[in-house]
Amino acid sequence: MVAMILNSQIKKNVYWASALRKYFDAYVLGINIDQFKESEIEKLEELSIKATKKCVEKSKEQMSNTCYDTPPGVHNWYEFSQTLSEQDAIYECQKQNCWWNKKLMYKRILYTIIVLLLLFIVYLVFYLFIKAKTGILLFFFSSSGLVLKVC
Repeated sequence: MVAMILNSQIKKNVYWASALRKYFDAYVLGINIDQFKESEIEKLEELSIKATKKCVEKSKEQMSNTCYDTPPGVHNWYEFSQTLSEQDAIYECQKQNCWWNKKLMYKRILYTIIVLLLLFIVYLVFYLFIKAKTGILLFFFSSSGLVLKVC
């Protein structure tokens, strides 16, 4: 039951994050902005304002930091080494998006491997040193999918 609720919430969050990014690109790059209905735009703006109000200091930091700061921010996210035509600038922005996607994907893979190793070590400690009863071990092994999903 917990896994089902968490999975549903994760899917919802991924959907809205994807929609926010799509709208951002459409708005900033002027690509297909008319694909969004007024109600969708209002919902996305509402989500954005809600997230900003939830973490005011973190939001301010992200909005003022550039991609070179720690932590990286969104200020001057797209940078060009030369003056480009509008079409070339849009293409360059999309290339930079792909670069960031790859970078974040590698981080996610690394974090998943670390969590898997930690889970394996915990299970190994339980199995070898604590000699836990089968029920407790079974509980930890069966909940590992849920832990991985959340992480």
